[in-house]
Amino acid sequence: MEGLIKLLAKKHVKEILQYLDTYGEVHFGQLHKDLGIHKGTLGNVLEELVDAGLLNKRREDTGTLLPKTYYSLTDFGRKVLILMNAINMLGTNPNIEVYQKDNKIIVAI
Repeated sequence: MEGLIKLLAKKHVKEILQYLDTYGEVHFGQLHKDLGIHKGTLGNVLEELVDAGLLNKRREDTGTLLPKTYYSLTDFGRKVLILMNAINMLGTNPNIEVYQKDNKIIVAI
């Protein structure tokens, strides 16, 4: 769990998760172009997110030298992003209610 929290605190992680939540499956080149993150940095962060189970990775042979690599959120990644957004809302609005009921966490605005 501590490793996941450290990963989520890294630069660009939330931006990548939100982008993939908005646009769905996207290839590496499009992520690089739209987010403007250095290719080496982007590649490292994406691999860490895949290893943590937050992203799916799919390669497609395009008949060129390098296959296209696509990334998308996993169900776990989507849940983590929801929790990250809830924490951000809590930081800006202390009147938000957060409670646990029947093994579920509920955020009420």
